[in-house]
Amino acid sequence: MNRLLNLSVLFAILLFGASCSSPFSYFGKTYPATENPELFFREADVKKEYEVMGKLQAEMPADNNSDKLQRKVMREAARKGADAVIIDNFDLTTGGFTSGGVGGGKRGKKGGSVGVSTSSTKVKKNINVEATLIKYKK
Repeated sequence: MNRLLNLSVLFAILLFGASCSSPFSYFGKTYPATENPELFFREADVKKEYEVMGKLQAEMPADNNSDKLQRKVMREAARKGADAVIIDNFDLTTGGFTSGGVGGGKRGKKGGSVGVSTSSTKVKKNINVEATLIKYKK
């Protein structure tokens, strides 16, 4: 009984951890946290000299507001120590899968058979953002 309870608790912890996973992938340098990084959509708009810290990718379900995703990207950039963020790509993607099943049927008097088939398609839409995190040179 205790073993079953322990397994149930472990499963609940793993499930909770999976549901709280980060929507971000980051590859690059990290600096002490900053406040209020600037936001740019073209490199040419950045007037200060800078170095590229790294690349950030974020993904959220499309049913979330894109403003929410932008706030999260900026918060993550501040945590990584970025002085500014250049949005490289903003994209809406659609993916999905189809599942199906086939059931057996009853053979008729004339030798034929009747079968039942079902299928279900799940469509998943996501907002994807790719960004460059930058640090100003002093």
